[in-house]
Amino acid sequence: MHIETKQLRALWCLSFAGTPCLFAQGASIPVLDSLRPGTIVRVTSGPEAGQTGRVLSIGEGRLGLSTRSGAIRTIPVGQITMLELRGRQTRVGAVIGGMTGVAAGLFFGWIINAVCETDDCRGARPFLITIPVFAAGGGFVGGVIGTAFPKWTRVYP
Repeated sequence: MHIETKQLRALWCLSFAGTPCLFAQGASIPVLDSLRPGTIVRVTSGPEAGQTGRVLSIGEGRLGLSTRSGAIRTIPVGQITMLELRGRQTRVGAVIGGMTGVAAGLFFGWIINAVCETDDCRGARPFLITIPVFAAGGGFVGGVIGTAFPKWTRVYP
């Protein structure tokens, strides 16, 4: 009966560590292939807290990170338990800003309709101008503000 090396490693991990090791199973993280250097990630490996940094390199079963403090961390791919990518809240900010702009456009359209005494200001005409202008402006400003807030997206597991 022939036992392969991977099976021996898995057996060793189960008996000594109590949990299966990813490197023993030959597992890989498919999303690592699509990461480019400079991408900001948060990596949790084993019992350690998450390490946040820019990807320097991926290869030979290791992920190289450059942390904010300037330290370079090398994490074995088999020990990664969670991987998150940093994005931005641009879409959420634009939606909230756009909705706020619609509300502001309704309010100012109502004020213009109430104060103005000419026929040009009566009916729906003020609303047809103020709602789209304020909605577009609010969406733009909200999107710009949303880029200031990070959004972490879990990509593994």
